[in-house]
Amino acid sequence: DLMYANIIAEKYPIRHLVKHLTMEDTNNVIENVVRIMKSFDPMEIRNTSVIYSSLKELKDNGFNSIMTGDGGDELFVGYIYMLKLDVGKLESELKKLWHTMNFSSIIVGKELVINVKTPYLDKEFLEFAKRIPIEFKIREQDGTKVGKWILRGCFEDCVTKDVAWRKKMPLEVGAGINVFAEHFNSTISDGYYLEKIKYYASHDLVRIRDKEHLYYYKIYRQFFDAPKSEEGESRCPSCIGCVRGNSRFCRTCGAFPITPIQHVGRL
Repeated sequence: DLMYANIIAEKYPIRHLVKHLTMEDTNNVIENVVRIMKSFDPMEIRNTSVIYSSLKELKDNGFNSIMTGDGGDELFVGYIYMLKLDVGKLESELKKLWHTMNFSSIIVGKELVINVKTPYLDKEFLEFAKRIPIEFKIREQDGTKVGKWILRGCFEDCVTKDVAWRKKMPLEVGAGINVFAEHFNSTISDGYYLEKIKYYASHDLVRIRDKEHLYYYKIYRQFFDAPKSEEGESRCPSCIGCVRGNSRFCRTCGAFPITPIQHVGRL
């Protein structure tokens, strides 16, 4: 991401802030993200760590508002997995996303008292974007199928072709946060890991999937009780946390795909 950010910074006379995280910074960021998001989902923690670090850096440098591109992937077919779906399945998937999408930048912004503006989620634009035909959102460009085709084309001259048609990259990868898993795998012993996953499975009814997941859950338990849902609510079979209706994804622990079960009281 830094390479592309530098291209934009060189094209326009704007102040360019770059934040390099130390391991000490990272531990502090993760703790705050787990607390704010009330989650120990590794993907959520990694991605929101990037967002938290960025918003905190802006706040520390005197900025009190930021504009984000939240909603761009959901409205314009930006996610890589969508490129493999046929039109019928893609339209169905988009409608599900539009109904359930939420963005951690808004939540983090409230915590840090920084105004997060989301132009793609403006009501009028949102409804307009939903009506744009699929063939304008996903199309081949220079022999490669790409998402957000119409959006990329609209801003090609503004951000340069290199930036507009860059390959889609997950936020955590572009920012280098994907090394978290490797770090925790090397610092948490196998014996300790096995001991803890057995403990949490029997005491909290939470299934820990790997060492990174364990690290986040330990922080989660510093702030919150074990996940639970009220009687009659749908719950995640991996952590007993509440899930929305028949959602296949648990926002608390990150389990996917799941088949929600009915909660009748914590065992």
